[in-house]
Amino acid sequence: FPALWAAHRSGDGLDEHRIELVDCESIDKMPSFVRFFKALGIPIVAVADTDQPEKLAKVKAAQPNVLLSWSTHKDWEGVLAGEAATGELAAAVETCRASLGGWAEHADQLRGCLKERVGDSAHLATATDVPTLIAGYGESEARSALACLLRGDSGLDFKSTIYARTICTELTVLPPTATGMIDHVHRFAAGEEDAKGVHDL
Repeated sequence: FPALWAAHRSGDGLDEHRIELVDCESIDKMPSFVRFFKALGIPIVAVADTDQPEKLAKVKAAQPNVLLSWSTHKDWEGVLAGEAATGELAAAVETCRASLGGWAEHADQLRGCLKERVGDSAHLATATDVPTLIAGYGESEARSALACLLRGDSGLDFKSTIYARTICTELTVLPPTATGMIDHVHRFAAGEEDAKGVHDL
């Protein structure tokens, strides 16, 4: 989020509006964070995935001032895979993958994952990096493949804060759902009443 905030609202973002981002690490911990900050009288916006409805209900029950949820794509990885430019996103994921070792170390598990989750294709056998791994798919399949990789379905985990920052920093086309979230937070910070409550993104 800090990388996206800086790209979307340069000079008019987090610091300028005294907005602090807190990584709860998982949706399981979110209700505790909400209750803690509410007890201190600090207004709170919770941003959550919708792929675990029972856990999302617990966040809602904690009553943050604003609850924003990724309803269109279900999770943050889906937002990126569904809305970022596929070539840019694939290159950014490859930057992260390359930090874990050579292509030969991961090629079989990446190919196997996409073959199982997205579908077999002749291009998979000759892929030499993440961009060529998804390049042989059509647009929809490429986005599904990127979502699988971002979610860690292949066994390689790209969910760390460092990888998220790397990926988001390399994007020149920002996901509209993410920029909508950022703008909503700023509307709440500006005191707009209709920004309060539960909203789908």
